Amino acid sequence: MSLRGRLLAASLVLVALGLFVVGTATYIAFRSFLLHQVDAQLIADAQSLQKANFRNRSVALGLVYVVYLNADGTPVQAPNLVPKTPPPSLPANLPVANDLTTATPHTLRSQGRGWPRYRVLAAPASALDPTITMVVGIPLTDEANDLARLVTVELLVGVAVLLAAAMVGSWLVRLGLRPLQEIETTAESIAASDLTERVAVDDERTEVGRLGRTLNAMLARIEAAFEEQRRSEEALRASEERLRRFVSDASHELRTPVAAVRANAELFRRGGENHPEDLPRLMARIESEAARMGVLVEDLLLLTRLDQGRALEQAPVDLGALAAEAVEAARVIEPDRPITLTVSGSVEVLGDKDRLRQVIDNLLTNIRRHTPAGTPGWVSVAEVGTGPAARAILEVADGGPGIDPDDGARIFERFYRADTSRSRDRGGSGLGLSIVAAITAAHGGLASATNRPEGGALFRIDLPALVEAARPEPMADDDGEETGPETATGGPGPAPGNGSQPPETATGPPGLPPIAPGLPPSEWLPANGAEGLRAPGTKTRA
Repeated sequence: MSLRGRLLAASLVLVALGLFVVGTATYIAFRSFLLHQVDAQLIADAQSLQKANFRNRSVALGLVYVVYLNADGTPVQAPNLVPKTPPPSLPANLPVANDLTTATPHTLRSQGRGWPRYRVLAAPASALDPTITMVVGIPLTDEANDLARLVTVELLVGVAVLLAAAMVGSWLVRLGLRPLQEIETTAESIAASDLTERVAVDDERTEVGRLGRTLNAMLARIEAAFEEQRRSEEALRASEERLRRFVSDASHELRTPVAAVRANAELFRRGGENHPEDLPRLMARIESEAARMGVLVEDLLLLTRLDQGRALEQAPVDLGALAAEAVEAARVIEPDRPITLTVSGSVEVLGDKDRLRQVIDNLLTNIRRHTPAGTPGWVSVAEVGTGPAARAILEVADGGPGIDPDDGARIFERFYRADTSRSRDRGGSGLGLSIVAAITAAHGGLASATNRPEGGALFRIDLPALVEAARPEPMADDDGEETGPETATGGPGPAPGNGSQPPETATGPPGLPPIAPGLPPSEWLPANGAEGLRAPGTKTRA
């Protein structure tokens, strides 16, 4: 049987039980009331007969059975019978009530079929002759008919009440179970892989409401678990794809120098004896390719160590001085390229000096490889914010063609290069910016890239500043004006231009202040005309 049927059946059983108890109580109370009236009439008739001489026929008896008995129980005279009603069956030991005020009548069966019953009372016929016993009885025909009618009415009313209770109960049960039907529908939808379905909860104070709330909480956890599993599977697939691409790119990058080494060795083996003058040139090529393989392997090893989360050296590093060293080295490598350095105050961070220097060197190398010769570059170091929220900002910009919007989202990926032809005269292995992002993240920072409004690419390194470090006092020059740190420049600022703005790319650990997408470089650090990224309060020296 269904839950609805069981609830309805239980309700009807309870209603029927209630009707039975009420009907029985009503029947007993009504029967007691009727017998009380009959007893009162019976005592009153007995008192009237007792006061009169039993031989006096002037007493109107009506529908009352009266018989006078001797001491041996034989009738003194013919009894007064009730018309069309058999007399009662009198027992031999019928109690005789000497005091009618306290007498208790008895119910006796009639002779023959036993129906109707009589209410009978026995008492002395008179005080003058106590040997004569008077037996008075009243048939309970009318009372039995009244009780039968009462039972009939109760049955009819009970059936009507049960029918009404069945209809109302069915409606109430259906109304009460409607939330369960909705839960069933929701469960079917969830079984059909729709985990976003939720149970509608109208009132959480009810049992069904609490059940719906509990189910919704469970469904939310199940959906979160499935979503986490889906993300894990997607991340796993993406990781496998990156691993395959990494292995493919690494194989490709290593195959070229290995093939070059083999080719030069084979060339020397075949013609070395006849052309000894080619030996230095061939050995130089082999050494160059071996060095290239060594750099690639070292870069891969560094990235692997950073991925494993190995701790870097932690020491105070003057970021401005480190940038000055890197800029000076870049000018030595390419004297014709003007590079402007701007350092605002003393900017110190806690980290690995060699790795941070590698970050700056990689960014400057990126300028040399991806911009035409003589294209200016700018390096800016400044501290933003105060207290624990202070950040050390390193920016490296160039006046080149900028970052293609299609390349912006993948610019920090390993082995990714905008030059798909992988020419060896332009660009390296494609690990430089990946190393920049990995080292920055290992220092708790954020690496990002965008285009300058004036044209050219701009890379930003955001690191936690070392706020405990002492800051140097401002120095005054000859004319008494306070100046900030010196700024070296190797050429004019960038020419105005319009550069496309690719989507900003950022890598680093979670929890760091994000860089707003599309934030112009002029809002990263204040710019001032041709001096490009010069920070406020600094001067530029040619």
